[in-house]
Amino acid sequence: MNSSERGALHLWSPNPDRAVATIEADLYRPGFHFLARLYGAALGVPAPRRLQKALGDPRELRPPGWGELARLFRAGASPEQLVARWQVVVDRLADHLLPDRTKEELATRTAIRTHLYGRVRARVGEALEGATNVGVPTGMSALARESQAWTRLKLLEGVRDLDHHARRAVVETFLHSREAGEDVKALQRKLFDRFSEQNRDWRRLALTETAAAVSNGTLVAVDPEEGWEAEWVASPTACAWCRRWHGQSFRVMSPEDPRKDGQREVWPGKSNLGRSPSPRRRDGHLRGEAELWWPAQPCHPNCRCQWVMRRAFSLPVP
Repeated sequence: MNSSERGALHLWSPNPDRAVATIEADLYRPGFHFLARLYGAALGVPAPRRLQKALGDPRELRPPGWGELARLFRAGASPEQLVARWQVVVDRLADHLLPDRTKEELATRTAIRTHLYGRVRARVGEALEGATNVGVPTGMSALARESQAWTRLKLLEGVRDLDHHARRAVVETFLHSREAGEDVKALQRKLFDRFSEQNRDWRRLALTETAAAVSNGTLVAVDPEEGWEAEWVASPTACAWCRRWHGQSFRVMSPEDPRKDGQREVWPGKSNLGRSPSPRRRDGHLRGEAELWWPAQPCHPNCRCQWVMRRAFSLPVP
C-alpha cells in the first residue's frame, strides 16, 4: 500500500494523539457544516436517503433561503438571468453561513492552539532529558511569533479557498445541469458528488495544516544554539516512507542558517511542498535531489508522524 492509499484509508479515522485529534476536529467541523448547509440549501427538495445522511438533520442545517436555488432551477428565464440570480442567492447564503469574522476567528484560534501544543510537546522532550521545572511554556521567541502568524495566514487562505470554491461549484453545477436539460434528481446527484469531493479536500487540508502547525510549534520552541535534536516518531498508520525514519534524529537548525543540510537537519517551515517521492518525472526523466522528498513533517497530506525533542549528545563542528 502506497502513501496515498494509506492516507485515503485513514482520512476519516481519528488521530492517535487525542489532543491533535481534537484540534483537527475543531478545524474541520465548521468547514463541513458550511458545505453541508450550502449544498443542502442548493438542493432544497426531498433528497435521496444518502443525501439526507450526508447532510445531517435538515432542521439544524436549513439557513435562510433554503430551497430558493431549486425553485430558480425550475424557473423559466434566459441563461444570463438565471446565472445572475443563482450567483446572488449563493453569495447571500455563503455570506450568512461563513462570514469573514468566522474565518478570521477559526484561523486565529487554530494557529494559537497548534503552536501552543507543539511547544508543550517540546517541553515533554525536556522532561525526558531530565530537566526540572518543566511546565507549560509562556514566553514566545520572535521566530515562534512569526511561525504562528504564518500558520494563521495559511489557515485563513485555506478557509477562504473553501468558501470560494464552494460558491463556484454550486453555480457551475446548476449551469451545467440546466444546459444539459437535466431534471432535479440529476442535479441532486451532481451536487452531492461536488459536496463529497470538496468535503474530502477540506478534511485533508484540515489534517495536514494541523500537523504542519504542530510540527512548527514544536521546532520553534527550542533554541538551535542549545543543541537540540528532533526524533522522528512514526504514526501507527505511517506509510513505508515515514516508517523508515522512525527513531532517527535530526539536528534542529534555524531556518535562516545557510548551512542547513536537508537530509540530516530540520527547521521550522521545512516541508515537502513541490517535492515528490517518485524518482522519475512523468516524462521518464530522473528527478534531482531538490525535487525529491526529504525528512519533514508532515511528510505528505494526512501524515500523522510527530517530533520528540532531545538534547544532542554531541554537536557537529561548524
